[in-house]
Amino acid sequence: MPFNPNDQQQVERRRFIGNDIVVIVFKASDDEEQFDLSSVSSRQNHIICIVQPIPNNNSSEAQSYRVSIAVKDDIQDFSPLDFPAVLQRDYASRDLLLLKLICGERAAYGAKAFATQLLRTRAALLQDVIEAHY
Repeated sequence: MPFNPNDQQQVERRRFIGNDIVVIVFKASDDEEQFDLSSVSSRQNHIICIVQPIPNNNSSEAQSYRVSIAVKDDIQDFSPLDFPAVLQRDYASRDLLLLKLICGERAAYGAKAFATQLLRTRAALLQDVIEAHY
């Protein structure tokens, strides 16, 4: 992720995160402090996925992760609906998380903020095709 030590506001980093519909936040610390969703404010961000490792007594590497997903109000439920709160460190869990987030992004396209933009974009593209071929 872009980082400029001379930029106190980290404009490039904020732009990098702020233009995504789905944002994954990896919370490396084991503390009980809740992630403040208001710290990520953007018109584009509609789904925030928070991943936190669950400490393993036998190893320094986590073998499972606590996952929570927060969505803006105007997004309909998306599959898989029975998404577990704890995922194991394996390919099946990785694929399940990716599936959930891809379905979430697709569901976000139906949100009011994106539906209008998509309609305008499709109309403009269709107009370009009409003008190019007639």
